[in-house]
Amino acid sequence: MAHILIAGLGAMGGLWAARLAAAHTLSVLTPASDREIRDGHIHLTLHELSGTTRTVTLPLRHDRESRPDVVLLTCKTWQTHDVLAQLAPILSENVPLVILQNGMGTQDRLSGLSRPVLAASTTEAAWREERRTLHHAATGTTLIGGLNAAGDACLDTVCGWLSASGLDIRPTEAIRTVLWDKLCVNCGINPFTALLRVRNGEILDSDLYRQSIEPLTRELALARQLAGTPLSADEIRTRIESVARRTAGNRSSMLQDVLAGRPTEIDAMNGFVAQFLESRNQNAPVNRLLTDRIHQLKTG
Repeated sequence: MAHILIAGLGAMGGLWAARLAAAHTLSVLTPASDREIRDGHIHLTLHELSGTTRTVTLPLRHDRESRPDVVLLTCKTWQTHDVLAQLAPILSENVPLVILQNGMGTQDRLSGLSRPVLAASTTEAAWREERRTLHHAATGTTLIGGLNAAGDACLDTVCGWLSASGLDIRPTEAIRTVLWDKLCVNCGINPFTALLRVRNGEILDSDLYRQSIEPLTRELALARQLAGTPLSADEIRTRIESVARRTAGNRSSMLQDVLAGRPTEIDAMNGFVAQFLESRNQNAPVNRLLTDRIHQLKTG
C-alpha cells in the first residue's frame, strides 16, 4: 500500500481519488470550505458508469507529518507553481511527480528536476455535477511515461500503484509523442467550444472552425516537426474531427471553465504552441489569435 497525494480535486483528480481510496492511503491538496477544513476531511461522491455510487472520505493534509510516496498533479496548469510550493516541505527528493494535466509546459519545466518526474495522458472522461459530486462519463486508457531518467526508473512501480484504481493504466516509452497527440486535439477543439459556447460536436459546422482549421493544423504540424514528433496537417485534422464527433455531446474543460468564471488553460494549449513556434522564429497567427480571443472573453 502506498501513500498517494492528489493535488487538485477537479473532475479528473476526483475520479482518481475515488478509485484509489480503497487500495491506498490517500490525501488531497485542494481548496476547501471552512467546514471541510474544520472537519479535516473531504467527502466525495462518484457516480460510476455502471450506475453504482461510491462515497469516499479523503483527508486534507496541511502538516509536515504526511509524507507521500507519490504525488499526482491534477491541478490546473496555472496552479502548478503554488501547489509545488505548498508541497515542498513534505516531499523528499525521491518522491515521484506524475503530471496529469491538459496542455503542455509543466512537463518541460519539471523534467529538469532531480526527483522522478512522469507524465500521464488519459482518455478517461469525468464531469462535476456539484463541487464534490462527480460522474465517470467514459472509459479509456491512461498512458504514463518518464520525463527524466529517474522517472523512467520508477515507471513500473508508479503504474503498479495507480493500476489499483481499476482504470486501464499502461506504461509508454513515447510519452512526449502522446502528449503532442493530445495537445493537438485540445488545440483544435477547446478554444472553439469556449468562443462559441457550444459542445464539442457543434464546432464542426461553425464558420469560425471552418475558416480556422486548415491554417491551424498547418501550424500544429510545423510545431510537431520542430519538436521531433512529426504528424501531417491532414492527419491532425482527421484526429481532431474524429474526437469532436466521438465526444459530440461533451462540454470541453475550457468551455466549463469559461461558463464557471474560472481561468482557462489556453496558455498551456494554443498559447503553448504559439510561444513554441515564435521562439523558433516561426509565425503562429492562428494559435496566437485564438489565445488572445480566449483571454479577452468575459467569463461567466
